Amino acid sequence: MSSNTSFTICPQCNYSECMREFNGSNGNLYLNCSHCGYCESWIASEHTVAPGAGCISYIVPTGVVHTQYLHTAAEVESSTQWLRERLSTCECWQGYVTRWDADTRTVEAIVGQFEDLNLVIPGIDLDDLGDDQAPEPGDPNLDPFDTATDTIADGSPRCDSHYHAADQHGDLDKARCTRAATVMIRVTASDGVYDAKACRRCADSAVKSAGTMGSPLAVEILGEAE
Repeated sequence: MSSNTSFTICPQCNYSECMREFNGSNGNLYLNCSHCGYCESWIASEHTVAPGAGCISYIVPTGVVHTQYLHTAAEVESSTQWLRERLSTCECWQGYVTRWDADTRTVEAIVGQFEDLNLVIPGIDLDDLGDDQAPEPGDPNLDPFDTATDTIADGSPRCDSHYHAADQHGDLDKARCTRAATVMIRVTASDGVYDAKACRRCADSAVKSAGTMGSPLAVEILGEAE
């Protein structure tokens, strides 16, 4: 049997979209709240409750959303500093850090806004980024899972990042970038060398990650895209 995911009310903050995941193969049940950080699990005969202190969630340049449930004040503090630094350098796009107040039983957004990450297409948290720092947003009218469409709405060429991704499963880690391609890059992979067009954000990210596990051997920015 496969896993079943649904929403339920968080036992700690009463958020109506606390994630409930039931694993049909082993009977394990998990509750995780992206609002206050509350976690609860039933694994075999062991029942575990981890009160939440807050939550951090953010989008990286590939469009993937990362979420971590925080359980101490120190984790909230370090996560706040970590996300602010990466928003300022555009290593992360939208993001938020929340803090649970046990006395008032309320959740406070310390960085960003809790609703930010409900968007399918990542946007920019302008509360933490100046206009001159923000990377260009993706085309909001373009489905990121439509990997075959090669132009964006204004006719500009589309970034090739994740061009060969499988688009039918709704996995954001396999979604093609929806921004305009502004530069050409040369990719040296284990099976050969090829040129591709990319937005500046994906190009810079590819250059930084080149040579690491799961990445090309080398990436070079050639110049502006035609």
